Amino acid sequence: MASVVPLREPALLAITGLPGGEAVSDALRPKVPRLVDEMIDAIRAEIPAYDRPLQGDFGERVRGSTKASVERFLALIAGEEREVRGRSDLYVELGRNEVRSGRPIDTLLGAYRIGARVMWRGFASEGQAAGIEPDVLYRLAEALFAYVDELSHESSDGYGEELAQ
Repeated sequence: MASVVPLREPALLAITGLPGGEAVSDALRPKVPRLVDEMIDAIRAEIPAYDRPLQGDFGERVRGSTKASVERFLALIAGEEREVRGRSDLYVELGRNEVRSGRPIDTLLGAYRIGARVMWRGFASEGQAAGIEPDVLYRLAEALFAYVDELSHESSDGYGEELAQ
């Protein structure tokens, strides 16, 4: 099988190169708690495997990881997190957990895409209301796509590592 070399760095660098990233992040941060709820609701509605009661440890992990993903993205665009390509154990572990749960990686990657769609809808609405220029919002969308690609790659790595064990 041919090896594929991912071309991730240029798109990821766009995240930290967002003009006015700190101001954009500040404008969007108040939306995070409501956005997390909307993301989780959409994922549960669209992916039957994830439509479970959000109680106890499971509920805390789902809310915590979703919130951490959104907050990391906002920290990246604000320039608060310098390690753009730093591997995150959270996303690797999520990929590993898909194997342990007997699900294909596509289930998790689908959840990422749904979450990104909902996140973008919320950010676009909030950004427009805050007066963020359309060109900056377009770059924000590009950064979000690159970010989801990176999360997907990390989770796929974890999935593959777990399968190999």
